[in-house]
Amino acid sequence: YGTVLSNRGCRASCTFCGVLDFYPNGVRARTARSVVDEIKFLAEEKGVRLIDWLDDDLVYSKERSVELFKLMAEELPSDFEWTAVNGITGCAITEEIMYWMVQSGCKAFRVGVESGNEAMLRKIRKPATKDGLRQVGIMFNKYPQVFVGGNYMLGFPDETFGEMMDTFDFANELSWDWA
Repeated sequence: YGTVLSNRGCRASCTFCGVLDFYPNGVRARTARSVVDEIKFLAEEKGVRLIDWLDDDLVYSKERSVELFKLMAEELPSDFEWTAVNGITGCAITEEIMYWMVQSGCKAFRVGVESGNEAMLRKIRKPATKDGLRQVGIMFNKYPQVFVGGNYMLGFPDETFGEMMDTFDFANELSWDWA
C-alpha cells in the first residue's frame, strides 16, 4: 500500500475548505508521465499493489485524467488497484474518464457531495448541482465493481434542520454504496 499525490490545489472555492489558503493559484499538476513513473517504481521496486490518491482535485482536467489513467492501464501490473477516499469532484467525471479510471484499477472513490440542498450548494460555492450528481450517479451504476461513496456535511452556518434533512434525503436518493 502507498499514497500518491499527482497535483496540489483545487479548481473550486468552497467556503468550508482550507485548500485555497495553502494553494491559492489553482491546481498545480505533475505530468502524467512522472506520476506513472512513480507508481511503477512503487509497484516494481516496493511491491505496492494499492495506492490511495491524496489529491484534492484528482480529475480537474479531462485531458490529463484520461492520459494518466490510460498510461496506468497500459503500464501497471494487471493486479494493481487504487482508491480515492479524499473525494473526487463528481460532476467532473465524464464517461471517458470513468472508463479509464476502471481500466487503470479503480476500486473505490468518494465524491464530495456536501449538501443535498441546492441553495446551500450555491451558498458554500460547491461546483456541483443535485441534477449533475444524479447524472453521474447513473453513470456510476454502470460500474458496480467500483465502490462509490458520498461525503456529506451537516451544520453549515445558518443551516436549518430542513436543509439538513434535504441532505439526508438526497443521500438516500443517490443510494450510493456509502454515505
